[in-house]
Amino acid sequence: MPQPRNDQRRRVAATAADGRRLELTPNQKDLVDLLMARPAAITIASVDYRRVRVDLSTALAYRAAQWEAQLARRVKVDETAPKVVNYVFRASPTMGIVCVEHPPLKEGAPDPLAGPWPLPQADPLKMLDRIVEVRDLVVAQARANKDLRYNAAFLVQDFHTDISSQSYSAAAFFAGKFGETAENLQHLGAPGDWGDVQLDAPRVYLIAVGAERQTPEALVGVVGSKRYPFPRPEEIRDLVVAAAQTAVNSGRPDQFNTEYDELVNHLMGMTAAAIQLILNLAVIKAGEFGPAIFPYIIEEKKAMFERQCGNIAKFVPPPAPYKIAGFDNVKPLFYQLQEAWRVHESSVQPPRAVLFLGKPGAGKTEFCFWVAALLGVPAIVVSMGALQDGTVGSGQTNLRILLDAIDALGRCVVIFDEMIKETDTVSNAKRGGGTSEHLKTHANLMTWMERRQPGAIVMATGNIGDLEGGLPEGLVERFPYTFLVKEPSLAARRNIWAIRLEAAGYDPAEYDLDRLAQETAGMVGRDIRDIVEHAPRMAFADGRSRLATRHVLDAIGFFKKKTVAVGNYKLMPADNDDESAPPAAARADFSQSQYTFLEPEPAEA
Repeated sequence: MPQPRNDQRRRVAATAADGRRLELTPNQKDLVDLLMARPAAITIASVDYRRVRVDLSTALAYRAAQWEAQLARRVKVDETAPKVVNYVFRASPTMGIVCVEHPPLKEGAPDPLAGPWPLPQADPLKMLDRIVEVRDLVVAQARANKDLRYNAAFLVQDFHTDISSQSYSAAAFFAGKFGETAENLQHLGAPGDWGDVQLDAPRVYLIAVGAERQTPEALVGVVGSKRYPFPRPEEIRDLVVAAAQTAVNSGRPDQFNTEYDELVNHLMGMTAAAIQLILNLAVIKAGEFGPAIFPYIIEEKKAMFERQCGNIAKFVPPPAPYKIAGFDNVKPLFYQLQEAWRVHESSVQPPRAVLFLGKPGAGKTEFCFWVAALLGVPAIVVSMGALQDGTVGSGQTNLRILLDAIDALGRCVVIFDEMIKETDTVSNAKRGGGTSEHLKTHANLMTWMERRQPGAIVMATGNIGDLEGGLPEGLVERFPYTFLVKEPSLAARRNIWAIRLEAAGYDPAEYDLDRLAQETAGMVGRDIRDIVEHAPRMAFADGRSRLATRHVLDAIGFFKKKTVAVGNYKLMPADNDDESAPPAAARADFSQSQYTFLEPEPAEA
């Protein structure tokens, strides 16, 4: 079967200086390409620092192997080719410069580059000065050791805080100095000092890592950038296997029996460090390495998603399975998908996008949640209006953040409730002299819906009346499955009554469902829900502790008082319009001394 696009990229192999065979993942290959391009600096959008550092170490080892191969071609037969050593330094204003990777130290011969080098004060600008000082030490070591060549990478963590004016008052000045420092690091002396500069001079890399932020103008054209994705399924599986072994070693058997597909899907969208931590915590809390850890993983994913997306969208954990009436032409799509996921049949893909149009209250949104419950995946509830915060371009920026988080989650149901209502019309945008922010945001969403990898199921709802103003061209066409949700039929209303009564704690077999379905012609599921909630009031007023069919019929009659037409709506009169009618009775006193429930009566047919 064809694999996802990221898995089709060729892996590149090389032999490291210590004899290790290196196979590069796509992320590591991208890092190698950036290192070979030699930009003044590299920025990586990620907060998974541990994973970035591991991949950077592998990429540097690969570059060292390439460099040694070049050096070997230059030497004579009776000469020994120089060796390449790698140094990785971690830099931050609080801890200064720390060497986190260096060659093995010989006994009695400390490495002058091993550090650490604290800062005189916790200042990002002082950190840049200290990086230059350590670079000078690298150059000095390279001059003193003619049989070695040096790779040195400076990893600046939490870069997003240093370039954000909200967290650092001198952010603009820092960005300018960062660019100057990056260019300065590459000037290692006159060419004559090194002979063949390309092969002999140290290679120094400045790499900034942090959450995604817009690149400051001072760094545009100076830095090479990479957006770091979350771990891929095969990487997650490696972490799961390691966690399973740890659990077994601690006396907790592996209840999954190496069937980790469902667990891998649950862990999509987390950093490698977060996966390791949550697996350890979940196993401790659940007392086993098995399905009991799923609720703890979902809880952590919810917290992570909300940290990333803020108020843009709502993460709803997988609901408990429940019944829903109607939608007979739609349910088979998801029953088939549920079975395909159970047997790991990869040829059956989720419906790419589903749109429900119909009367309000007909169960469109509830069906979307039913799908999430059936498949056991979280629901992401999105309001297109919430993507806009009033500033120009905010909708598109927030949408990109949201879609990145959704792509990382893997299997989920994305619910755009009342999507059509929140879509600006083309004619309205033209009257405003341009294209509205809503239309631009929808255009970006439509592009994502076409190009995304399957996994997230997009489900949207809208009312028929919302179509009258006109929609952006191609919006409805992005939904391969478009359904019209009509008022429920007699049989559907009977099922709705049975489901609603059972959900409220009543036995549907004790009620005349056929009569209730006939009396609610023209009503939708929301109306029946309201009646079921109102019916106990009728039983209470009748002095009964047990709900009977006649009380439900009385509740139906109460809601049928919606007879006053106002536009397209039917409303209840708040007062009696009959002038000859006697005044309403005084409010009854339902205190215990004057009101007593009668004995429960048998259920009516």
